[in-house]
Amino acid sequence: MFAISGMMRFDPSEHDEVFEVLAKLTSTSRNDQGCVAYWFAEDVVDAGTFRFFESWEDDTTFDGHCATPHYLDFSQRFLPRLKAVEATRYDVSGTTKLA
Repeated sequence: MFAISGMMRFDPSEHDEVFEVLAKLTSTSRNDQGCVAYWFAEDVVDAGTFRFFESWEDDTTFDGHCATPHYLDFSQRFLPRLKAVEATRYDVSGTTKLA
């Protein structure tokens, strides 16, 4: 299992459009095979910035997600509009529920 976290920054004037597509992407991606967790959250200080976290069972299921129509649509329409992006991959050996 692995996780990816980071941020995507878009022009604040595109907020409503970006928010709508990220909500749809999140809802659909959570049903993708191998998805353990998937979410976006608005940064409360930095307008136009969205923080994300996703976790996948393995590289194969992640690659499958990256080939889905909903992810490809997002990638083609919105990734070119990024003003900044950061992402870090974490390899996870196990999890423990704390609450």
